[in-house]
Amino acid sequence: MPRFKPGDRVQLAGDIARFYPCVVGIVVDGQHDQTSVLVHYRVRLADQTVGTFFDFQLQSPPIVRASVVYDGPEPPEPPVPNDKKTSGPAEARRISLVGGELTIHLNITGNSKKAITGKVNAASHPVAAALVTILVQERPVQTTPTNNRGEFDIHDLSGGDVIVEIFVTGRRITAHFKI
Repeated sequence: MPRFKPGDRVQLAGDIARFYPCVVGIVVDGQHDQTSVLVHYRVRLADQTVGTFFDFQLQSPPIVRASVVYDGPEPPEPPVPNDKKTSGPAEARRISLVGGELTIHLNITGNSKKAITGKVNAASHPVAAALVTILVQERPVQTTPTNNRGEFDIHDLSGGDVIVEIFVTGRRITAHFKI
């Protein structure tokens, strides 16, 4: 019986993990051979490597709830010299989260369709190849990895209640809010 389904975020477990620089990914599909008790899954890791793994080589780490430490407007730009007025983009919303040893900074912009840009840090170091997933009604709608600077972009989101999940080795950090 398959334990994971397409779209599930997983981590490589056991000895197989030492052969891959990135160990978190998304299940693309799974197959169960009726003549065997082993189920294998095709997984796309956050560094875009695709591999096939047996059920016992995958795990789903525990969830850690993030705490919101700031939720408000993006700080304004400094004044332009010589009193030149510029018309910039609409005011953005900034959310800063802390979960475990991670800090996550989110910027939410847009009117009818929302965009979330953000950065994931461990201490003051960016976290590369973390998976960032937006869930609506507990279902993943978009997943993207962070780049080498710990940054990510997610676009074309409808407003409403969302969960953001940051998946790094050993834990899944989640936070619930409205966009």
